[in-house]
Amino acid sequence: MRFGKIYVLGLVENWEEFTAEIIKTVKHSATNKNEWTWTNNEKRNDGKEFFLSSLQNYQVQLYNTGNDNLLLNMRNIANEILSFYPDNIESLSNMSITYLITGDYDKGIEALLKAEKIKPTDAIVLANIAQGYKLKGDKQKAITYYEKVIAFGDDEAKEIAKKQIIQLQN
Repeated sequence: MRFGKIYVLGLVENWEEFTAEIIKTVKHSATNKNEWTWTNNEKRNDGKEFFLSSLQNYQVQLYNTGNDNLLLNMRNIANEILSFYPDNIESLSNMSITYLITGDYDKGIEALLKAEKIKPTDAIVLANIAQGYKLKGDKQKAITYYEKVIAFGDDEAKEIAKKQIIQLQN
C-alpha cells in the first residue's frame, strides 16, 4: 500500500506529500526490517534491495521534474535514508547532486567522498567527484578523478573522462 500511495502522489505531482510518504516509509523500513509484500500479498525475497531501488526511482522522479525547488525534497529523502542506511551510495550521490546544482560544491563533494570510501572503484561516483571539482574550479583534482574514471569506468565513461581532461588542460 505504501508504494502504491507514493506512486499515485507522484502521478498527481503532489511532491510534498510524495516526499513525506517516502520519509514515513523509510522509517517504517526499520520497523518491518524490509519484510515487504507485493502483488497478491506475496513477500519479497529481496526486501532491502527492492526497497532501496524503489527509493532511488522516486528520487530520480523528483530530479527529472527539472524543478530546482524540489532539490530540498531530494535532500530530505536522502538524509532520511542515510540515517538508516549510511552506506547507501545512491543516497550520498543524490544528496551531492542537490548541493552541486545549488553551487554548494564543498558539501556536494563531501558526500561523494564518503561514497568513494564505501566503493572506491565506482565510476559514477568518481565522475561526479570530478565534475564537482570542475564546477568548483579545481582543475587538478578534477583531472585526478577523471583519471580514476579512466581506470575503472566502462568504455563510454572512459571516453567522456578523456574529453574532460583535454578540456580542463586547455
